[in-house]
Amino acid sequence: MSDPIAVETACPCPGTPHDSDTVYLRRTLPLAAGVSLQSYLAALSTQMPTMERAELNGKLAEVLLLYGVEGWTYTTERGPLEVTDQSIRDVLLSNFGLATKVADEAADYYAELIVSPLAQRALSTSRRSRTGGSTRQSGSSGSKTNGRSPRPKQSRPSSTSTTPTDDTEPISSSPGGVSRS
Repeated sequence: MSDPIAVETACPCPGTPHDSDTVYLRRTLPLAAGVSLQSYLAALSTQMPTMERAELNGKLAEVLLLYGVEGWTYTTERGPLEVTDQSIRDVLLSNFGLATKVADEAADYYAELIVSPLAQRALSTSRRSRTGGSTRQSGSSGSKTNGRSPRPKQSRPSSTSTTPTDDTEPISSSPGGVSRS
């Protein structure tokens, strides 16, 4: 097993007995962490309001710390502070200054671990969905008559048209008036 990633932070210990402490991030993440982080990233990539994206960014940082922190040098009056979900919440997640520095380091390190499989999955999905050759139009028999291809049918102009707007909600206009679809 490789050494953890060391992130130096300010000292949050009672009475500030020393100038700095170190938080240790694990080099690999458990499955639950990877799946959670990928879900958050997928949600962030959708078109959602800015407030929701900001909330998801905060949750993403929390998940990075809850799963990524494996040790630290923080102490209490009674000795070393054990790393648990609750102590991570109490010490790191409750202190923006400490949490931000560690979460930024975690995001930088874990980005490749989390994003790379998503990118590979997206790439392989797009490759599978491509067709191998040309496709026929539906309704066309593809047969030739007298050595000629059948002529395409003439289509009449439609009495209804749609016009996209800035809010991307189509508007239909018809002889009866304008209505939202």
